[in-house]
Parts: sequence; structure tokens; C-alpha cells
Amino acid sequence: MGYGPTYITDKEKVKLHPDVLGKDDSGNDWYFTFIKYEHKINKNLLISCSYSKYLISTYFHFYKKNEGGSFGWAGTNVKRFDMGMTYNIFPKSKFILHPNVGFGLQKSIPTGHGCICNDISNGIKPDDFELLKEIDAYAYSNTQIVPVVGLKFGYAFWNRLELFMDIQQVFGFKTIQELRMSYT
Repeated sequence: MGYGPTYITDKEKVKLHPDVLGKDDSGNDWYFTFIKYEHKINKNLLISCSYSKYLISTYFHFYKKNEGGSFGWAGTNVKRFDMGMTYNIFPKSKFILHPNVGFGLQKSIPTGHGCICNDISNGIKPDDFELLKEIDAYAYSNTQIVPVVGLKFGYAFWNRLELFMDIQQVFGFKTIQELRMSYT
């Protein structure tokens, strides 16, 4: 079982004005890994599988005279089952260095929570900011297969207790969530 932050980046279809920066919320989302199983094939190769779930949040950040804030919504839950192959670079050492590749079956499910997006407080939005129409939020339900690459590194104490960091990069193809804003 695992727990920790997941860092999600966004892709802007249209670049925003410098006063209103559209970026992710720098890792405010957390994931849960319920099942992680590794099976040794030989001293260097392992196969692994895991089940993870996490919430996707989309935010707009506003900055006004050294003060800022963000608003948005957490509209989509993602569940993912991963299978992969891991290579143990140092099989006889207590140091852990395991690069891995695999694929994940990922399902995004809308949470059903509506976005309260049009109540931007005056304390965070720039003085000359004006919405041209109401902010629209969309969550999509889809299933996709995503490639996964990663690296696990750390140290094994007494060959039983491992202190490690596991970094994975997942490449998604389908849109999971959108937040649209027209402003002047």
C-alpha cells in the first residue's frame, strides 16, 4: 500500500495573459496505491502490477500585487491498473536501482460534483479582469491504455525494510477534464 503526492501538468490550448497564469496546482493531488505486487523471474528481472486511484483537479491561479490564490474544481477520479517489467541493476547490493517499463489500463470517472467556478474573489483577481461569459467545466469518462516508464531507487535495511522513492511517468492521450474561461 502506498500514499503520496502526484504531480500533474496541464496543456493549454490557448496561452493565457501573463496576469492570469493557467497552471496546475503544483502537486496538490494525492494518490493511493492499494496493491503492489512484484514477482522475481530471475535475480535481475521482476514483473509487477499495481492498482492506483487519484483525483484530478484543475485550477486557475491569479496573482494580484504579490498576493495570489486559485480556484477550480476536482471533477474526475482516475483508477489505473499497471503491469510492468523491472530490471534490478544491483541484485546483490542493498542499494535499490530499478528502472521499469509497462502499461496501464486507466479509467477516468466524473465525480458528479459541479464546478462553482464563477465566484472568483476580488482579493485574488486582477483589477482589470472581467469574465466575458460563465466558466465552463467538463469531466470526461473514458478508458485508455497508457504507457508507463519509471525508476525506483533507495536502500534496503537488513534485506527486509526498504526506504525508496518510486517515480513514474504516464503518457495519457485522452482529455480527462477541462476548465474553459473567456475573459478580458
